[in-house]
Amino acid sequence: MNPGYLTLFTASHNTSAAIDEMVNRLESIQLIEAPLSCTPQQFHTGKRFLQLLTFMGCSPAVPLEQNGEPESCTIKLLGPYSAPQLIRGSNTRPPRCPNCRQTPQDWEAQLNTAMNQTKNCPNCGELITVDSLNWRQQGGVGNTFLTISQVFPGEAVPVASLMHCLEEDGSSWDYCYIQGPIQLDELSIR
Repeated sequence: MNPGYLTLFTASHNTSAAIDEMVNRLESIQLIEAPLSCTPQQFHTGKRFLQLLTFMGCSPAVPLEQNGEPESCTIKLLGPYSAPQLIRGSNTRPPRCPNCRQTPQDWEAQLNTAMNQTKNCPNCGELITVDSLNWRQQGGVGNTFLTISQVFPGEAVPVASLMHCLEEDGSSWDYCYIQGPIQLDELSIR
């Protein structure tokens, strides 16, 4: 059973990360090592993995063995996608308006309709889009995602040097926690 994913994503969804360049940068800081032979864009953890994430709690248990077991911690790149994607999982709660902090009604049913467009919040009247909503670190909108498996929600946060490495191509990045299964919803944000 996978406890979840720490998911980093491009917060500036108009830009697409160049995957080959990103892989080279992540290898150079030793976040990732050898790719898994069975899955493209999925990697074993590198030698500096534990220095590039801050783990919370007294004794986190992250299985770093590179024996190919399904329970091993791996890092996978998803994307880049041509359209922004909402990433979410079984733990994703309803998002909140960034202005009034109320939850738009029927947010899930609206993902492929009104929530993909600018609209007024039914509670405060301010303009909102799906990417401006507060997902409370349980979802996010981006074109490129980096998922780190075997991380419980809130158990780890990326350190500044990892975020800087991801942002070297000029895109801004953010992170959230996803409980499996990972679900991607294509958005047509205008």
